[in-house]
Amino acid sequence: MKEFYYPYLNKYLQFYQFSIENSEDFWSIQANILPWFKKWDKVLESNGNFHKWFIGGLLNASYVCLDQHVINNFNKDKIAYYYENELGETKSVSYYQLYLMVNNLATRLKDLGVNKGDVILIYMPLNIEAIVSMLAVARLGAIHNVVFSGFSKNSILDRIIDSKAKYIITTTHTYRKGKIIDLKSNIDFIINEYKDIKN
Repeated sequence: MKEFYYPYLNKYLQFYQFSIENSEDFWSIQANILPWFKKWDKVLESNGNFHKWFIGGLLNASYVCLDQHVINNFNKDKIAYYYENELGETKSVSYYQLYLMVNNLATRLKDLGVNKGDVILIYMPLNIEAIVSMLAVARLGAIHNVVFSGFSKNSILDRIIDSKAKYIITTTHTYRKGKIIDLKSNIDFIINEYKDIKN
């Protein structure tokens, strides 16, 4: 067993050392694995405690997660996501199915007026719909603010105000420890209190 793992460990240690001594080159190599729409002009720009990475580069996280697996049927039918809820119900979604779901929601969000840079609050349990929501928002260049479905209505409202969210993606209820948890009443309260929410 030792003989098998040691050569790989040595390569790992060499690569780790390279990452420490040549961090910009290391991250440039890693970034080249991703499909960029426009390659960056500069890897890193530092100003005190503030750092900007891949200046001038353009990519889309939703595209990275989905499209590259669907193009040319590369991983189209492979499972992208396994899900089991608290009730024991299971579901699996292929890359292609997830791709269709994400594009469908992205189109609906765009029709509602969501634009690049808009903040969308996602107030849902961690289920397939939440994953679809995050990827759809990212696809449009908008910003998702995911909020734990167990937060109180005032905690959610604080996060909406802080992030200047314009839209909310939610569900009526969730399950936790065998109980039905109402989410809709919190959203009804928020929409009544915060008039800047569009939908």
